[in-house]
Amino acid sequence: MITKTFVDEIFDIVINQKAYLHVDMSNVEKITAAAVLYLASVVNVCQNCAPKELAFSDQAITFQLPVGAKKSSLFIETGLWDIIKPGGQKKLQRLWEDSENPFKTGNDPEREYPELLKWLARQGFTPPPKLASAVQEAYLNIKQHAYDKNTVIDKFLISRWWQYAYVDEGAGRFNFLLYDHGVGIPGTVKGEKFGYMRDERKLETAMTEGWTSTKEPGRGRGSANMQQPIAIKKNDDTLLIMSGRGKYVFKNDEVEQVSALPATLKGTLVEWSLALK
Repeated sequence: MITKTFVDEIFDIVINQKAYLHVDMSNVEKITAAAVLYLASVVNVCQNCAPKELAFSDQAITFQLPVGAKKSSLFIETGLWDIIKPGGQKKLQRLWEDSENPFKTGNDPEREYPELLKWLARQGFTPPPKLASAVQEAYLNIKQHAYDKNTVIDKFLISRWWQYAYVDEGAGRFNFLLYDHGVGIPGTVKGEKFGYMRDERKLETAMTEGWTSTKEPGRGRGSANMQQPIAIKKNDDTLLIMSGRGKYVFKNDEVEQVSALPATLKGTLVEWSLALK
């Protein structure tokens, strides 16, 4: 199974150690949706933000994939290979032209969100209005709050997001995951009274309706908008958010879990998982 530590090592070798890397994934048996998206994002950062010492940054990482059925089911059929294979921004742009690939990435949320809805429609899936609003809110959060333009390692990352959307026919669910490499939600919860608060509690605070990091009038509805698709009693829909060292799960119109992650997750990962009616 692909772990966060393994993926973080990929980033460290390419970005910090300034070295080319060959990744042997021939023994991979299973990859969770969250791990898949995190892997894709880190590989893309390495391919587009590699230091100048690597003359061919889009070739910074090569892979050894499993063979046979495992290669097909884990990498080819899922569309994962198309987003992690060697290549730069042109490769990522081609994902928008691929009507079947569930991976997308961009850095202009306002322009790309309508394109995402069109892409979902081509898959025969029209998001419920509440989910569409929730996803739009998440996109806006990335643009407005996720990144500190003064500290990003490359302009490629400014407002950059990654998305993985798919229907799990076996489980009867539609899953939508969104990830960014920004400062993380706990990093936006600032002030003297939050100084010693753990990340999971900062995350819980940020998801409280009416709370806003900007303190601007009219703001503070973001958390409610993101939770709207799950704000229904007696169903099996869930909202999962992981950011920093915090994990937050919302289900049945209430907070089901607030806990600490075993390791720090840079940025924010959001997953809506909705039962197909």
